Amino acid sequence: MTYPQPRTDVQVADGAAQWRLYTKVTQQGEIYEIDSSSSAIALGPDSDFANVNLTYLDESLTDVGLVGSIHVSPGYPFAGNLTPRLDTSYPLSSGPPPRLGRVLAWLLDNYNDIYQPAGKTANDTFFRVQPYLDLIGWQKYPPTLPSKRSDKTILFQDHVAANGLGAAGSVFYLVPCFGRKFLQTILLNKSGGNVTYEVRGVNFTTSGTVGAVGTNIETSLVASAPVANNASNVKVVDASALGMFDALVIGVGSATGVAITGAPLRIYMSDDPL
Repeated sequence: MTYPQPRTDVQVADGAAQWRLYTKVTQQGEIYEIDSSSSAIALGPDSDFANVNLTYLDESLTDVGLVGSIHVSPGYPFAGNLTPRLDTSYPLSSGPPPRLGRVLAWLLDNYNDIYQPAGKTANDTFFRVQPYLDLIGWQKYPPTLPSKRSDKTILFQDHVAANGLGAAGSVFYLVPCFGRKFLQTILLNKSGGNVTYEVRGVNFTTSGTVGAVGTNIETSLVASAPVANNASNVKVVDASALGMFDALVIGVGSATGVAITGAPLRIYMSDDPL
């Protein structure tokens, strides 16, 4: 359980017709408590994660321990009443105090918060774009429900090492793209010299050992190679051909170990297929 818990009941108490759970996710296994009733629930437009489970207390489900679950993903919102049971507690919940029958939201997507790119050296720098969960619930059924997340563009204008690059050092960026059907990366080199560039797709796995890196699956999308001055590299990732990735890791490097300016990197992603 993450603490402090993001609140969903404040918006409803203030008279809003819906609640929104919008929070940064810092580690695998976080669980979020929802105190407010809903007539419909969907992923919000800014969610980096694509698959969320909602667990709820239902005393009619005697064959599954009185606990039900609902899966919400892009294009598959939940339409129906979902009410927290604050008058009772989950069976077999440890206490005291007992675990009240709130609706619980948790990620079905794997997220490895200690991931490091394979082959990263002491001369390299690693930046992680922190992923966010965005979940919206409506008190009354809305006229329409969102069928997808918003398209997203991320731009890195310059590439500056936090620890001072040595010779042939790279700056690696980890960009979440859970469940995206279309991705495009563009590096335009106007730096005045060669820039080393590579792109990998990453699928996370998690280890049962605390502090272990785990076995992550990396797929080379753009092999590491120089991009000449006044040249560009454009890569289109079509999920129907290459599958979906949890994240992209993109490396931009310099043989001189200095900051790279004038070589902007743009990443575009969409829930719409190519």
